[in-house]
Amino acid sequence: MTASTRRAALGAILAAPLASVPAIAALGSDETRFLASASRIVAMLDEYDRLWADSRPFYEAWLKAAEHLISDRYLERDTIPEWDTYCESRRVADEIDAELYDLHESFEGVQFQSADAIMLRHRIALTFDWAEQDAGDNVKAYWEARQCA
Repeated sequence: MTASTRRAALGAILAAPLASVPAIAALGSDETRFLASASRIVAMLDEYDRLWADSRPFYEAWLKAAEHLISDRYLERDTIPEWDTYCESRRVADEIDAELYDLHESFEGVQFQSADAIMLRHRIALTFDWAEQDAGDNVKAYWEARQCA
């Protein structure tokens, strides 16, 4: 299964109705607020993935144009025109990235209890490596709690 197939499958799962209202009410307020944003988060992630796919050719053109540079330092690489084209193609995706990062930061370190919240956090981590640590910690804690029960 490819990464995009896994993302699509996980997105479909997350698009399904979440846990019942009483079950959500039993969660902590942070987790409840996070789950209340689920449909918006999934839509933003889907849009980001689409925009990244559209920007990929510009990124590859920039890499090809930068091959002749001796240094791998980005300060030199972004002096070529392809860099500006690539950055412009990513402008909206970068705005989505920033918004999701800010949202993620507001829940950083919060240990979610429900499978819905943990899967949503994992879905974010599939796209953004800055979310991987919290997602991994949540999955590990969830699994360990299941093993002890």
